[in-house]
Formats: sequence, structure tokens, C-alpha cells
Amino acid sequence: YLNDKNGRSDQDMFLWLLENVNARLIEKIVLGKLNFKGQSLFSVYFYRIIKNALIDEIRKLPKEKYLNQDHYQNANLKDVSSAQRNASYNNFSQLISTEFQDKRERAKFIFCIKVFYRFVLSRSELVKLFPNCPNKLLTEISQAFGKNYSLMSKGDLWEKLNGFCCQISLKKQTVRTTKDWMKKHRNNILRCMLQNYPIYIPELSTGKLDRALDEYFEQIVHQRL
Repeated sequence: YLNDKNGRSDQDMFLWLLENVNARLIEKIVLGKLNFKGQSLFSVYFYRIIKNALIDEIRKLPKEKYLNQDHYQNANLKDVSSAQRNASYNNFSQLISTEFQDKRERAKFIFCIKVFYRFVLSRSELVKLFPNCPNKLLTEISQAFGKNYSLMSKGDLWEKLNGFCCQISLKKQTVRTTKDWMKKHRNNILRCMLQNYPIYIPELSTGKLDRALDEYFEQIVHQRL
């Protein structure tokens, strides 16, 4: 496969578009946003929905910059100095507080990243994060994430995590919405931490860049939370 100017192969591009278009369609179905009025064949209507979703995703491409593998390995997150890493670690909690003025949103973010990186959550920790959470919901969360759940599949983890987030925030949303929300705030925090480092971080990074950022963020989360 030929690499495009952003360092992604044709196959990577196709899979990226397929995943995002599929997630967009599922979101429309789950949230009841499909508005089929029977004025044409459903197949024609659904084709138009897919086409519009695909166009929307393609339009995002020029707004994002990607680093190919050689770029981010040579100018690399792993090469961040120990002093800069320590500064990042020390400021991590403060950066989260700055990113989230709303304490409930801050607690939800900490909860999400701890679950995503497979922390074992105690009930006392959950009570501290969500003091007004009903006992029944706390028990359900404890049963799901209060023990070693490292073998849980990513699909199951995201479904459970999104379900609990909906109950905590009293707001219905899809798994994709939760993923994008986490990634957006993760990248905002990383952007502050790496502001003196020569790397461009888009709001919703994808592909190899996203994996590199996630690996770096995971190290910091395990050091400081």
C-alpha cells in the first residue's frame, strides 16, 4: 500500500474511515437521529446517510496533522528528558483541575482513565470521586471494576464504562461520544505538558500518533494517580 502525505497507507485510511463512519451510524441509531419518512426506498435513504457521514469524516482530514513512524520515533515522546517528565508528573493533578472546572466532570474523567488503564477501584475511592452517587450504582461499579478485570475485552469494558458514565452524569451518550470526550481532554492535558516539545497534537488524534500519546499518558497516569 502507498503511504499518503500524512504517513498512513491506503489500508489504514480505509479502516479509519470505516470505523468512524460505522460509529457515526451507530450513534445516529442509538440516539434516534435517523429520520426516515418513507419518501424513498430505505436503501436509497441509508446510502445517502452513509455518503454524508463519509464526506464529513473526509472533511476532517486536512484539519489534522499526523506524524509518520520515523518522525515520532526520531523526535520522540520517549526522548523527553527526565526533568521534563518529572515536571509533567508533578503538574499532572493541577493540569486535570485546570482542564475541568466542574468537579463532577473532573471526577468522571479520573474514573474513566483509571478504568481504561485497568486500575482496581476500591469502594472508598469511588465514594470520594462520587459522594452523591446512589449506593446501588456504587455497588454495581465496584463489582465491575473493583477487582482484577484485566482479562475483560476492550469492547465489554467500553460498554460498561459508557453505561456507568451515562448513569453518573444522567445523560445518554454512545461509546463513541465517551471515547472522543476522553481523547479530547487527554490531548488537551498532553498539549500543556508537551508545549515545549516539537509535536503537533490535534484535538482527536488517530493512528500511530494516538498510540504513542496514549502510551506516554498511561505512564503518567500510573505514576501520579
